[in-house]
Order: sequence, then C-alpha cells, then structure tokens
Amino acid sequence: MEPAVPNGTRRRVERATAASVGFLDLDPSTDYYLSVFAVDGGRQQLPAGKQCSTLAAPANPDAPACSAVTDNSITLRWDSDAGVDRWYVARDVPGSSYTDGSPLESTTLAKQFTGLSPNTAYRFLFWWKASSGDEWVQVQPSTRCTTTGPATSPAPPTCGAVTADSVTLNRAANPGVYQWYVGRATVPDTATATASRAHVGGRTLGSATLEMAFDGLSPNTAYQFYFWWKPSAAGAWARVVPDVTCTTAALAAYPTPPVCGTATSSSVDLRWVANASASRWHIARPGPAGALADSRLLEARTLSAAFAALSPSTSYTFPLWWQASSTSDWEQARPHRTCTTRAAATTQVSTTCSTTSKYCATKGVYDAVLRAARKAITSPTGAPCSQTQLTATGRSQITQNMLASMMLAIPAWELNGGDTSRALSPMTLSRGDNMVNRTSDSNNIELYSHMSLGGYKQAHWNPGVGLWQLDNFTEPDAQVDALKHGHAERADVDKGGYEVAKLIRYKYCEGDLVFGRWFACSNSRCQSTHNARYAASTDSIRVETISELADPTGGTRQRLCRWGSAGTEMVCYLFDLSLQEGHALDCCEAGTTYPSDYTGSYNPYTPEAAPFISFTDTETSADFSTKYAVWPRSWP
Repeated sequence: MEPAVPNGTRRRVERATAASVGFLDLDPSTDYYLSVFAVDGGRQQLPAGKQCSTLAAPANPDAPACSAVTDNSITLRWDSDAGVDRWYVARDVPGSSYTDGSPLESTTLAKQFTGLSPNTAYRFLFWWKASSGDEWVQVQPSTRCTTTGPATSPAPPTCGAVTADSVTLNRAANPGVYQWYVGRATVPDTATATASRAHVGGRTLGSATLEMAFDGLSPNTAYQFYFWWKPSAAGAWARVVPDVTCTTAALAAYPTPPVCGTATSSSVDLRWVANASASRWHIARPGPAGALADSRLLEARTLSAAFAALSPSTSYTFPLWWQASSTSDWEQARPHRTCTTRAAATTQVSTTCSTTSKYCATKGVYDAVLRAARKAITSPTGAPCSQTQLTATGRSQITQNMLASMMLAIPAWELNGGDTSRALSPMTLSRGDNMVNRTSDSNNIELYSHMSLGGYKQAHWNPGVGLWQLDNFTEPDAQVDALKHGHAERADVDKGGYEVAKLIRYKYCEGDLVFGRWFACSNSRCQSTHNARYAASTDSIRVETISELADPTGGTRQRLCRWGSAGTEMVCYLFDLSLQEGHALDCCEAGTTYPSDYTGSYNPYTPEAAPFISFTDTETSADFSTKYAVWPRSWP
C-alpha cells in the first residue's frame, strides 16, 4: 500500500485483496479523490469514485503547570485535549537524558515526582501524540519548577500524658518534616549519649506521627529525650534543640487497699498495686473473736495473696498493712477489703452458650480483650491507623470493637475448630504439634525433658499457650514483643492479649493479612467468623458472656516460690486445669480429651499436662531469661 497523493495525482496500489484499504501519512485539512480499479487481465476503473477530506490537526497542547510543590515533591497538572491520544512526561537530567518517564492515557491529567531535593530547580519534558501510529510531538516550552526550601528546625516536642511508668511526647504538625527519630537517653547529656541516634526505645517515625509513648519507666524519675528530623528521604538528619526532659508521676503516697480477684466456693485471691512507699506487706483475715488467721508477711514486690479453706457464700474482710522500712511502724491501707466466696455448686459452671451465631466468652476474657484492644489503638501506648495508611490500603479506620472481634475470631479456629458455642479458657495449653522425631511409642518426644518420656506422660513443655496459642515468635519491625515471658504472661489476656492486639492492629493498618500468623485461620476462616459477628455499620460485636467467670487469666493462681540453692523468694504461677475458668482443650481439635494416665502408642497430640508451677528466671550475667515449668512431687 502506498500513500495517496493530493491534487489529482494518481498513485498505483499494487494489489488489494481485502475489502478495505487504508492510506497513511496524509496531510491534515486536505481533500483526496479515491478511485477503485478492478484488475482481471486488464485494468478497469469501477464507477463511484469517492472524495474524502482529512481532519484538521489538533492544536499543540499547552505545557503542564507546577502544582502542589513541597521540599521533596512536585506535581504537574495539564488540561485535557480532545485531539490527544497519549501523553508522555519525564524529568530532565542535565548532562544525561531524562528520568521517571512514563506514557499516560489521555484522561490522565497529573503526575507527581517524589524523592526530590529541597530548594532545587527541576525541568520537565512533555510529549503528546494524536493517535497510536503517530510520532511523539514535544510540547514547547518545557516546564520548570523549584522545590521549596527546607523547613526551619521544628520546635521540640512537649511532655504530654504522664503516669508513674510512662511518658507521652506530643509535637505539632510540620509540613517540612519527612521523618522523625526519637530516643530516650541512658545517661545525662554527654558527648557519648548524643553523638548518634542510638538510645533506649529509639525509633524512626513518619511525619504524620504526632505522639510518641515510652513505657516501663520508674516512678518520680526525670527522663531526657533526644529528637532528630530530616526534610526528605535523601536529606540529612538534624538534631532538634533543646532536648526534652519529662518526669514520671510519683506513686500514691499511701498504698491503696487490695481488690478481690478470683473467688471459688472455698478460696479468694486478692491483688494490690505496687507502691514505692512500701518495703513490706502484711495481709491476713480476721478469725474467731477478732484474732488474725492465716497471716502473711510479704516482700514489697509481692502483689497478691490467695486464701483457701474458706466457707461457701461467706464474706471475709482482709486488712492490708504496709511498712516503709524495717524500723517503721506498720500502717493500714484503708478501707479494708471484703470479698465473698461463691456458693457451693453441685455442678461446674457451664461454659456453653445458647447460640453459635455469637462469640461465646467468659466475662473475664471479654472484658480483658476489650481492654487490650483499647490499649492498642489509644495513646499513650498505641494509635489507630494513620490517614496515610488508610489512603494506601482503602480500609476503614480500626476501632476498639473491630479489633476485639478479630481477636475473638482466632481462638474459635485455633482451639475449637470454628465452634463458637463454648467459652474458651486462657489456661488452654498446647495444640496438635506433629514433631519430626515422633516414633510409634513416644508422642511429641521433643516436648519432653532431654527428649525422654521418663515415665511422666503429663509432664511436658507446651509450645502453644493461651487463647492465641502464643509461641516465642518475633514479628518484623518489633510490632510484637518476643513474648519472652513464661506461661502466665501468655495466658493472661491483659498481657498476651495486648501483644496480639498490637500485631493485628499493625497488620490491618499496613494492609497485610490480619490473620496470617495463625495457620488455623487459613482459607479466610477467621475472617468469615469475624465478618459474621461484627457489624461495621454500628461498630458492634455479637457476643454472649458467662458472667460467673471473671478471671482474665482463666484460673491461673499467683504464688510465691523458692528456686535454686539461694532459695530467693519469687513470684510464680500455678497452672491447674481443675481450677480453669472456661473450656480448656489440650490441643486444637474440638472435643479432644485424654485420660490423665494417657499412654497411647500413637497420636499427634500431646496429653493434658498435670498441674505445674511456671516462672521466669532472668539471668544477671547475660541478656536472656529462662522459662521453667516444674511439677512438684507434692503440694503444700
């Protein structure tokens, strides 16, 4: 095929076998007369030649304009044009060609360039074409834009919410800040402490983060915080001056009375809050004729006591004394606390709810899940999703109830095969772990001491603990504590549940798979359970609670133990399934139970553990801790 020629000049077409013929490279706004010839031994012109006119050429589009200019980004915008099929825009590189170029559809009327340097002039090149077969035409003149200069040094953050063990720092928004770095000093301001950005709790934060919380601090103590900032990804870090010093709040001048914890028909647990004024505690219960019974003298770090051999449905008053030093007088924390034992029950409290269309939970578990969810998304310890995250993921803002519902969906599958009719216990230990070295007569041998059963089928380690079967995993970016603690911390919903809440919040806000850490949640099982029991339109959870069971640990008991040759007294925890609150399976399959003398020859699940004491020993000579599970030969 050859191009047609204007002004009546004939040009031959060698052969056309198709039903249509196209002519290219014609001039705009020009008339052409087209004739068709039949060739069959000789050439014969067919009647009805046709005169056609090409369209006028589109006007050259205007160059784009600079828009939304910051210290590290520039956005170009331009007007639409009916004669344009495609655009092409790029950034000029002096001494080279151009970069960041990309073809754009005719409907695209803006492009952003990021990662630029502050206070720098940039030249942008712009092309267009009228159709896919046309050549690119460059728009003249090119567009020049200059980024803004670096922001002035931001003002230092200020001390916000302060408690006895935490400090929250607040800062004002600053468009010139690309990233923050904040760290807590380990020593007073010295060259060693300030020469680098490496401090306790040091973290790099995005420009949208306006609150930074530090916890685990000591009461009534001044802490110094250092800050750096930079204006762009390629910019240099600059230190904010002056540094910020915040002082934690002092503990109450006088200890507060204990609170009633878990109660059975024959026992009561009491707990109280640490206080710097107390060097020792003394707690007891009044006996006959006002005499003290079951009196306890406790160290300052001991914050609970359990009283047993009590009568059902009976109120007991427990006075608590404290002593500032070994030579000080004893003083009472008032008012005294009165706790009541439960009524004697002929049957255990049912852990089954009336429906499967709601979550089923003990009151202690549900309340603790709500507390953990609230703590994970509110200051000073947490935060909801940032606007940048919501824009990037397209997800709605996370709420306390949404997060709590996602937390409750996991145990249903991790422990109970998706059944939501039973209230599960945080005391649940282990799941079905198929160990590599299991043989026909030694189940999960790697869970046992020295990889030997030694005749004790019910004395073994539990790789999964609590409602979420927490192992010792570490999440990237330190979003989750390594859960270096023992059984008690992982079974306590206020502690282990908070770590789970932080992980789920992080995954949700980042647009990741929320339930990806739990194998049982594969195939969208947990997501479906959450969707069916959480109403986003009203931000509400469908849940039924068992109000008689109020312990967030599921029935674990805090005790005092001595370990090793030194015999130093320490806090330890009793795990006894006979004291459980809720339904405690020993593995992940619904309805799986084993007799206490289990000796089966082959089964992929570990047998139910006998009652044991759990504690964590922190080494003083190295940066690690050791977790222990001890099965005493007899109980006091």
